[in-house]
Amino acid sequence: MDNFLIMNDMISIPADALGANGDFMLTGFFDDPNSFPEVEYFGVECSPGVIQEATWHVENDYWTMEGYTGQGAYGYDSQWYQVLDTPEIDLTGATDLQLKFNVAHNVEAPGGEPFGYDGWDGCNVRISTDGGTTWEVLTPADTSYSYQESSLYSFGYQHLEGQGIPGWVANSNGWQEVVVDLNAYENQVVKIRFAFASDPAYDTDDDPALFGMRVDDIELSCHAGLLFSNYGVPGDMTYDSIGEAWFAISNPTGTPGGQNYVYTDLPEEWESFVEAYGQPIDMSDYIGENIKFRVYFHSDEDQPIGEGMFIDDFDFWYEQEEPPGYIQGTVSIEGGLDPTGTNLTFINLDDENIYTHTIDNTAGTYGPLEVTTGNYIATAGYDNRLYMDTWEGYIDATTNIVDFYLTEYTGNDVEINYDGPNNNSIGTGSEVTFEVAARFTPEELGDYVNDPITKMRIWIAQVPDADIKLRIWEGGAPGDPGNIVYEYQLDTYTIDDWTEHTLFTPVLIKPDTEYWIGYWIHTPTGFPAGCDAGPMVADKGAWINMSPYGWVLLTDLNPSLNYNWNIRATVLHGGVPPVTQYIPLGVEWNWNSTYIHPEDTSLYSVFASVMPDDIYQVKNQLHSATNYSGTWVGDLTDIADGEGYLINMINAAPDFSITGTQIPYTTPIEVGENWNWIGFFGDTTVPLEPALQSITANNEASQIKNQTQSATWYGTWVGDLANMEPGVGYKLDMNVPATLIYGSK
Repeated sequence: MDNFLIMNDMISIPADALGANGDFMLTGFFDDPNSFPEVEYFGVECSPGVIQEATWHVENDYWTMEGYTGQGAYGYDSQWYQVLDTPEIDLTGATDLQLKFNVAHNVEAPGGEPFGYDGWDGCNVRISTDGGTTWEVLTPADTSYSYQESSLYSFGYQHLEGQGIPGWVANSNGWQEVVVDLNAYENQVVKIRFAFASDPAYDTDDDPALFGMRVDDIELSCHAGLLFSNYGVPGDMTYDSIGEAWFAISNPTGTPGGQNYVYTDLPEEWESFVEAYGQPIDMSDYIGENIKFRVYFHSDEDQPIGEGMFIDDFDFWYEQEEPPGYIQGTVSIEGGLDPTGTNLTFINLDDENIYTHTIDNTAGTYGPLEVTTGNYIATAGYDNRLYMDTWEGYIDATTNIVDFYLTEYTGNDVEINYDGPNNNSIGTGSEVTFEVAARFTPEELGDYVNDPITKMRIWIAQVPDADIKLRIWEGGAPGDPGNIVYEYQLDTYTIDDWTEHTLFTPVLIKPDTEYWIGYWIHTPTGFPAGCDAGPMVADKGAWINMSPYGWVLLTDLNPSLNYNWNIRATVLHGGVPPVTQYIPLGVEWNWNSTYIHPEDTSLYSVFASVMPDDIYQVKNQLHSATNYSGTWVGDLTDIADGEGYLINMINAAPDFSITGTQIPYTTPIEVGENWNWIGFFGDTTVPLEPALQSITANNEASQIKNQTQSATWYGTWVGDLANMEPGVGYKLDMNVPATLIYGSK
């Protein structure tokens, strides 16, 4: 038995698509396999619709559906479904109804069909009583030329009519007369159809003698004589090609000799098709077309019986060349300093493109700069990096405004490194490209959180004409350095000595984050990468990326190479400027939160600017405090990271602000079942769905509210609350406890 799940919606693939793919989830269990094809299996196919023209025509005074195949033969091609129809014939008042015609055919001979079928290609005659909307196969009289087979694969499987469609097969050896009793259709208006169908494989290209179906001397008569006749004359007959061509995704255009896979196993747990079988659903051959997609399942009906196949979550996508985005804005510096000479660096974390720009005017304006779209981090640095600002966000295919306000950093230079004095150098002695890095973990960098990396030093030996790019990576782990957050083409360097580079823009060290510091090098010869005498600081002092090994420790290549790279970085320590967040407060109640951790978290310090006359009360989910003439009374004494607050104001405070250390955006917030009052760590507006993706993947979240809007999770957020905004407090209803980590900032 064959079953089909067809995606009836056409999938439109634009002509400018760079590729087109699909995937779906599936699970189930087939019965114990026997010998193929008498097993249960499934396949995945796509269809560009009807791929051949209607070919019925008059030739030598008879009707034939012969045409030119894709390989240039004259006959029929694979996956054809050609029909020849009479006009409507009124049988009202007629009796002794009979259809008579002559048929000749030469099609693929039967043999070897899958279970439920006894013929491949074939033809038959049909009748419609509803103007051609539905059709019923007619059965020739016993004394006439009868169908040879009872269930043709071409009609039933290939063209989805199901098992049990009979027809003429093989070679008729000339013209044969067919007679059909039509008395069951008295007093109806009918149309007669002559139908031919072929399967995906054997056709005239394989056997030039095959011509398909021919029809002549068509007569529909009654007690009073002929009601309709056609003797191979154009005019009153109509014809069409109605078959959709379906191709295995492994051979999407039916290339001769191409693979047409089926799958005889299913994943026991839900898994995507691509993950389960390691084969993409590639529809790139249909770029510029509209296609359909289907999954077919074949059951052999023997014992034992499996549970069958379950499928869900179809996804189809195509890739196009992204239109560019643009960045422009203004740079200003604390104290009103002239911003001319400020260096800007924009790093696309998605495609690792890096863009730099230097401000060349006293107004501090720049752009628009053309860039690729994606998630970015950006840094602005001025005056040997003593003034700086950073930015994170998404750049889309519009003009994006990114302004910088640089504040002063003061502190002491601290050099971080694992190596001792230079003692040796590493290379292959021939032309080669590789990367080297020292790995600094959060444990080593804990004292330098929010300090900027301002300089790098490396030792290059022997080679005067190597191509070198200095690099800093962020967010890595053993064997994976993470994202490139700084890159600089080193045009000149000193041989057999230290080369120092002051970063074009600084890199700010984040909490709980790894940084790898090193360089990419292409050398024409020699042993350029300087190192000490060792021993290597375990898992940190000497990582190398050289084809085909990927990132490995130097000792993994050769245990005797137990050294540390001569790579060092300078951190400006102790100069983290405070960050200020402005949170306008209106009269009466406000729902608020902050992304700032103040040095003093007490209510007396945080709300000092609105004491004693402007503020009345502050609440979190469990506690509250009321201001009585400058004294807080209640069980709420301090604010805490990640909490939402209700603040009741006597007078508005449009310039209220909180100053301190910025809380990392991805700091976890533990939320319990039912309602939680939460804060938002973003310093920019973030759409609701990506912001809360960590608590919707398994439907953990139920509803979220701010002071005036709400949204409910139904597989997507539904409601008038669309974004999460800085400074706003939220109430979050959870189905189960979970950890909220904000996403896609």
